[in-house]
Amino acid sequence: MQTDLIMHYRRRGQRRPLLLNTKLALTATVFLIAAGTLIILIFEWSNSKTLGPLALPHKLLASLFQSITPRTAGFNTLDYAIMREGTLIFTLLLMFIGGNPGSTAGGIKTVTFFVLLGSAWSISRGQGEFVIFGRRLAPEMIVRAGSIALISVVVLGAAITLLTFTDPGLDAFALAFEAVSAFATVGLSVGITPELSAASKFIIIMLMYFGRLGPLTFALALVERPNERRINYAAEDIVIG
Repeated sequence: MQTDLIMHYRRRGQRRPLLLNTKLALTATVFLIAAGTLIILIFEWSNSKTLGPLALPHKLLASLFQSITPRTAGFNTLDYAIMREGTLIFTLLLMFIGGNPGSTAGGIKTVTFFVLLGSAWSISRGQGEFVIFGRRLAPEMIVRAGSIALISVVVLGAAITLLTFTDPGLDAFALAFEAVSAFATVGLSVGITPELSAASKFIIIMLMYFGRLGPLTFALALVERPNERRINYAAEDIVIG
């Protein structure tokens, strides 16, 4: 469908409009960078060990950098080990979301997060369809996005639980931070990596492989055409929530 639209505009000599996927990726990226910068700036403003001693321009730059890096390369200009817990929790969310689809970044991807957020908002307003930028999103896309997010949450939950058994002496939140960072292939840490046991390091390594290959593999599997059922079962409503 997208290829047909591109060829149509090329034949007519017109500049083709941005595809819906591109619009969603750009919108989600701008939103996450802006919201991340503002939240980190607020949380760490008075922290004497991070943003506190810096001048306003440096505070803005450091907050912007720390807002972008959890979804990309994992470099940091501030020590995450001395950040406030609220900042670390928000950083966990940024790492879990990750970068844009098709990029080398990890996470569930920005478009997946945007689709989940938008569909939840549509449902809460009593709308049957998720419409954005003048386009209706197919229900199958929402199901795929939810499946990718759910699989990632289940794998992360199991991995964090195992880490608390293999390293019971370490802080559970620090272990969760290590696990999400590994899953999102970010590389950020609160400083406990050298203290991990051999079993915990193996779990972290497996999370890195899953984060790099797992969500993408599941996404490709979900894109495949499902087998047609010969029997259509009767539908019945259930109670949700």
